[in-house]
Amino acid sequence: MGQYTAKQTVLIVAFVLIFLFSLAFVFNQYLRPYLESSSSTPTSESKEITISYTALKKNTIIWSGGFGSYSEQPDLDKVFLEVNITISNNGYDSFSTNPFYFYAIADNIKYNHDFNTYNLNMWETVDVLDGGTFHGTLVFQIPESASSFTLGYEVYFITYDIVWNKM
Repeated sequence: MGQYTAKQTVLIVAFVLIFLFSLAFVFNQYLRPYLESSSSTPTSESKEITISYTALKKNTIIWSGGFGSYSEQPDLDKVFLEVNITISNNGYDSFSTNPFYFYAIADNIKYNHDFNTYNLNMWETVDVLDGGTFHGTLVFQIPESASSFTLGYEVYFITYDIVWNKM
């Protein structure tokens, strides 16, 4: 017991090497981008996401479908907030436009995007690469009485330096 044949030793060494290379690949492909983007150490290059937007309150959303035009009404005591957004990526590998990452805050309540974002067909879920710019429209429902709102972006495991420009 405890003695291995040359063939068994070669197989064990090969298995260990494959395992180590697999770990290195997983770290390099999946974990390193998260660790680098959340690092608090200063770098020589400046990274930021610039999000410029205009917003308009609406009582009705009109959209076109396969069988004509349709009109949507907001929930009781709510209005639609149609937000036209321009996103510029300056320095990050990528920035996701997944609408589930965006929110609006009105009267200290956080609101997710409204399904009418999809009806307008003016938003795509894409990755904006470094140097890229994206334009689209998100829709939220906020209280009719809200006099102001703020936008936000939240994704787990990654922190971006976002500059918000309300136009």
